[in-house]
Amino acid sequence: MADPIRAIQGLPLPTFRGLEFPPYDDASFSFRHNQVPASYPYIPGASHDSTGMEPIEFPFRLYFINFPGTVGIFPALWNKWWKELQDDSAGDLRHPLAGPMDAKVVGGSVQLSGRSTAGVIVDVTFVQTITDPSKAAELETLSLNLEALAQIAADASETAYTEYSQESPLDLFDAVKQLDGMLSRFDAMVDGYAGMVQSKINEMIDFADSIEDHTVYAMRDSLVTLWGGIQDARDALGGSPARPTGQQLLTADMTLDKFAREHGNTMADVMSLNPAALGSPTIAKGTLLRYYK
Repeated sequence: MADPIRAIQGLPLPTFRGLEFPPYDDASFSFRHNQVPASYPYIPGASHDSTGMEPIEFPFRLYFINFPGTVGIFPALWNKWWKELQDDSAGDLRHPLAGPMDAKVVGGSVQLSGRSTAGVIVDVTFVQTITDPSKAAELETLSLNLEALAQIAADASETAYTEYSQESPLDLFDAVKQLDGMLSRFDAMVDGYAGMVQSKINEMIDFADSIEDHTVYAMRDSLVTLWGGIQDARDALGGSPARPTGQQLLTADMTLDKFAREHGNTMADVMSLNPAALGSPTIAKGTLLRYYK
């Protein structure tokens, strides 16, 4: 763990197409939201409609220089990098702060100077890119669905959940909306955050199951739908890696929670594998359920 006053030293090392980076001294970047202005007659100023974040450029200054104690940075590592820098196709860039993304090399410069005889200094700029437009369109649909599902769940849960638990569910739905804004750069950190949100939804579903009152039915249904919407986003964006599964035919009525514990799964695991079983807190004898091995 890095010293708190040297916190950035604890960030992961960047890579591009699996190649390690040489020493670098700057990985700063800027970002912009595409805010389309709309003006109105006789009213000073303008309102703005957000149409998404513009692609981010990531400049680096890289030192392919054989510093004391290092071997092979120049020319060995430089030769590997030069081959990749000439390739204009997309590759996997892992930025120490922004995380993994698909990116292309848009340009750079190489300083070959007699003032630095141990190698070369290279300025290179990557730009975030979309490799699959169909996935981008799917992402937009998922994003709109999550926002709508969060609002439905908020409306259905506010009265019932507060009445029984003395806790407001609004923090949860703020978290869902925050997650919605993070999906444009989906990575392992965002996937973990999505899992945390689903865990909170699981707690609320379990709470609803413990209340034998018709006032919580709508709340439970909306929470299950919201949970499923988040899982759809994780699956579509590659956040849920394939795992081997098994199946079991129930010989007695059972709750999903008990089934999950018996197989060493989480509630999120069995819910994602058995969406048809989410309509009732108790699963009937004779139902075939799947689980992760």
